[in-house]
Amino acid sequence: QLFLVVLSDTFSNVSKAEKDEANARGKSAGEYMDEDNDGIMDLDMTGKPAPQRWAYSVVTQPWFSHFIMAMILINTVSMCCDYYEQPEAEAFIFWTINLVLTFIFTIEIALKLVAMGPANCFRDAFNRFDAFVVALSLVEVALEFAGNGVVNLAVLRTFRLLRLVRVLKVMRSLEGLHQIMQ
Repeated sequence: QLFLVVLSDTFSNVSKAEKDEANARGKSAGEYMDEDNDGIMDLDMTGKPAPQRWAYSVVTQPWFSHFIMAMILINTVSMCCDYYEQPEAEAFIFWTINLVLTFIFTIEIALKLVAMGPANCFRDAFNRFDAFVVALSLVEVALEFAGNGVVNLAVLRTFRLLRLVRVLKVMRSLEGLHQIMQ
């Protein structure tokens, strides 16, 4: 738990510093801004291609963020249910859940890339972090399909727990909002 807290704090500090710097540059140089600190750059979509405008409209919706957080929690619970010498039927269920969730998280990062473009998307530390975790998840799935016996897949599965860092980030921002409201 301490590891996740330290990791969350580190990414939050890096992300905040990068956003502050980028927002300061943006105000003077006409670049992007992320005033609400949601990891989605506040971009002007005027004149952008229709697929980019559609992707941006999806990733900026509150329901999208809530859906992704729910999927992260489901991912965490499903990983907690995995145990040694699990019956084959249960193992198949959790493998399928992992496959579906990996697909969902891949779609999430793809939508963000289309919506903001790679340069703007990867300016945010959490987006880079998410892309890293998704890439590791895709490697894990590919190795499982290939029947790889060389790499210990449990190590790669552990990295999926890092998605919890995003939940911790949201919880911490909600705590700050609660303090402001009081």
